Amino acid sequence: MQTKSTRGIQLEEVCGAADALIAEGLRPTIERVRLKLGRGSPNTVAPMLETWFASLAPRLGVAAPGAGEAVGVPTAVRLAMDSVWPIALAAATEQAIQALAQDQQVLADERQALTQARELFLSQQEALADREAGLQESLALARGQLSEASQRASQIQAKLELAEADLGTTRQSLLDLVQGHAAERRAHAEQLRSQAGDLQRAQELTTSTERRLMADVDRARQDAKQAKRELADVQRDQVKKNKDLALANEALGARNQEALIEITSLRERLTASEQRAADLQRSLASSVGPARAAPARKRAGTVKEVGATQTRARAPRGAGG
Repeated sequence: MQTKSTRGIQLEEVCGAADALIAEGLRPTIERVRLKLGRGSPNTVAPMLETWFASLAPRLGVAAPGAGEAVGVPTAVRLAMDSVWPIALAAATEQAIQALAQDQQVLADERQALTQARELFLSQQEALADREAGLQESLALARGQLSEASQRASQIQAKLELAEADLGTTRQSLLDLVQGHAAERRAHAEQLRSQAGDLQRAQELTTSTERRLMADVDRARQDAKQAKRELADVQRDQVKKNKDLALANEALGARNQEALIEITSLRERLTASEQRAADLQRSLASSVGPARAAPARKRAGTVKEVGATQTRARAPRGAGG
């Protein structure tokens, strides 16, 4: 039967504190029990401590003759039960302690695995950040090269336009010269008989001039073709760099998606581990016998508080869940 005060002090807690004081070689008093529990008023602890003193003699086997004997139970049977009960209680306590140690080891292993997973996650996150920084630098470099290629293409286009303008001017000059030469030829034809020598020299001069002009036209054409080829090469380079830039952006997006998936998986594993720890603590509390329920709950509460403190200390700042 449990006697519960308005402040939550239970008879089992007072009895456990008194037993602990006896184990330490101290006489249980109201103040020592209150100090051991850390709470409770003297008016509440006093009657419970009296109850503990009343039950102490039967537990030690020094009760008065006939005191505490069950009606209809022979003395031999009662003595046998009294001798077996401490052994059973000690065995149950030892089994509970072993189970507690095993559960604590499981919790320690899970905490270590969780810590390793967190460290792996942090290292992967740092590697991803470095990779992203490298991609950003490559992207900036590609953009700079693309800008330079665009400027170069503009310059080549301007040169091509200038060469085409020079070619048009040269053609017009050639046409004007040919027309002038035709007029001269007609004039020379009229004076052929009287100026045969001058006409021959004029024809040679005209032929030489035409060859020079044709050579200039050919060079202008070759320059125009070379400018067009350079423009085509620059355009091909620009298309290739645009494709590389698109592939880099796609790779960066895939890396970010993989990082989000890994973060979600680690958070789910952390939640499952914490739930497993809570289930083990509840299982431990339910496995302790009724005679040691209060001390076991006290130890379980202490283990739970220590586990929670360690979990909060190891949890990264800003992590969800």
